[in-house]
Amino acid sequence: AREQVKLALSAQQQQILANFWQDCPSSYFVRNNPTQLVWHALAYVKKPQLPMVLVSNKYSRGATEIFVHCEDQPQLFARIAQTLSQKKVSIHDAQIITSENNLVLDSFIVTELNGQELSEERRQQIHSALIKTLTSAEQTSFKLSKKPVKHGSFKRKTKLRFLTHSQPNQTAFELFTLDREGLLAQIGVIFNQLSLSLINAKITTIGERVEDFFVVSSTENSALTDEQKAELKQKLLDELD
Repeated sequence: AREQVKLALSAQQQQILANFWQDCPSSYFVRNNPTQLVWHALAYVKKPQLPMVLVSNKYSRGATEIFVHCEDQPQLFARIAQTLSQKKVSIHDAQIITSENNLVLDSFIVTELNGQELSEERRQQIHSALIKTLTSAEQTSFKLSKKPVKHGSFKRKTKLRFLTHSQPNQTAFELFTLDREGLLAQIGVIFNQLSLSLINAKITTIGERVEDFFVVSSTENSALTDEQKAELKQKLLDELD
C-alpha cells in the first residue's frame, strides 16, 4: 500500500505522507487493509490538516465507512457515538486507535437503521455533523437514554471480563451484550461518568450480539484499581441490562 501511494505522489507530498505515517501506531496498519490505507493517505496528502473526516460507501460492501483522524480530546468517544446516534445511524463495527502522541485514528462501519448504506446527502450530513462535533469548544453534557432491547426471546445478560494486559498503566476488558440503538453512546457516557480515558477499542456486531474490546486508563494515566474495576463492571451491568 505504501509503495502504491508513493508512486502517485510528488516529493513534497511523499514527505507529508511520511510525517502522517510516522505518527501512526503499528495497530493502525494491522487493523486497516491496503485499500483503506490508500484511501486515508491520499485524502490526508490532499488536505493535510486536522480534524479529518472521511465518509464513503466504496470500502465496505453494503455499508458506509467513516474514518476520523484528529487530536484526542475529552469525551471524544462519547461525543462521536452520540453524534452518530442522533443522526439515526446504526454502528455495526468500530475500531478506536489512539497513538502515543494523542492522535486518534477511528473507523466506524455504519448503515441506516433499515440496514441500507447512506445516500450521498446523508453522508454529507454525517460529515458536517462530525466536523462540528470535533471542532466545537463547548463541553457537551450527556444523559443516558436507555433504549429497550428489542430481542425479547433472548434473556442473555451482559457479561464483562477483564484481561491481562501488557501495559502496566492500562486496563483491558471484553464486553458482551445485545445490540441496541445508541449502545456505544451509552457506553461512552459511562466511561465519562467514571472519568476513564479510552485508549483503544474494537467493537464487533454479530447478528444481535455485540462483542467489544476496550482498553482504558484512569485520569492519573494508570491501570484501574480493583475497586475501580468493580465499579466499572457494576455500572455497565446495571445500565446495559
